[in-house]
Parts: sequence; C-alpha cells; structure tokens
Amino acid sequence: MNSIKKLVSWLGGLVLIILFGLVLITLYNAYYCFGPMIFGEHLASASSQFWFAELLLGGGYTVVVLLIAIGTKLTRKHKNN
Repeated sequence: MNSIKKLVSWLGGLVLIILFGLVLITLYNAYYCFGPMIFGEHLASASSQFWFAELLLGGGYTVVVLLIAIGTKLTRKHKNN
C-alpha cells in the first residue's frame, strides 16, 4: 500500500511538472507565432506555425522530462538495492 502511494505521488508530481512546462511552452509559442499578426501576418500562417512549434517543442519537452524522470527513478531504485 505504501509503495502504491509513493508511485501515485511520483506520477502526480510528474504530471504537474509536464503540464506546467507545456503551459509555458504554449504561452511562448502563442506570443511568437500570433504576435506578428499585428504587422500583417495572416491567421492561417500564424496558426500553422503555432501548431508546428507546439508539437515540436511540446513533444520534445515531454519526451525529455519523461526520460529524465524514469532514468532518475531507476537509478535511485538500483542504488537503494
């Protein structure tokens, strides 16, 4: 039961870290993709650029955070045994 609580706590923290990072990435992408619309860039171009950057940066961020978290968890588990 205690190990289940630790796992749920670890997963909950990981999800919060990923969500916080994705929110920051989304705000960054929105600012730099839709900001140039003030100077005449079209909505279609800005939208396609936004989604491309969102998939590229958000996906990369998620993969890297998961790999670091899983690697750290396995290293700590191996070190404790």
